[in-house]
Amino acid sequence: MPTPDADTRIDRSGNRPSRLARLAAVGGGALLALTVPLSLGAGASSGSSVVKEATVGSLGKVLVTGGGLTLYHFTQDTKNTATCTGGCATEWPPLFLAKGVKTPVGGPGVKGLGTAKWADGKLQVTFHGEPLYRFVGDTAAGQAKGENVGGTWFVVKTTAATTTKKSSAPSGGYGY
Repeated sequence: MPTPDADTRIDRSGNRPSRLARLAAVGGGALLALTVPLSLGAGASSGSSVVKEATVGSLGKVLVTGGGLTLYHFTQDTKNTATCTGGCATEWPPLFLAKGVKTPVGGPGVKGLGTAKWADGKLQVTFHGEPLYRFVGDTAAGQAKGENVGGTWFVVKTTAATTTKKSSAPSGGYGY
């Protein structure tokens, strides 16, 4: 399973700790409180909440990271089970909780967050049981370049009726 890189983690306010904060945390210094609840993968941005709701273009209200990066779900996943691993997870970084953190944090109005446990013990954030991912092609807040990639990747809508689009035919791959 993929391993989150310490430099891609963020603190509870959604900010990546500085190099000094990371060194202090490793050394047991007073800045230990800046250790991180989430690992967002490469290209993570800062923000005020771990998972929040935002309007992204014509897609409407979707879930985003604290830094505003759009979150996606993979239609080949099953409830609380991620199937995007290996090379797939390089293009679609899973939204992991940091080691020791057990509960995801949602911004105002975000309900239905949970976790899915990976074989290596890492906890991936879920929304109503759907594992959450980012797309490496989204480099700034408000982008949704991963929408409908391969007919299997979709933004996570915040209303239950529009959250999931399931494919009836197998994709034969990761859809990226």
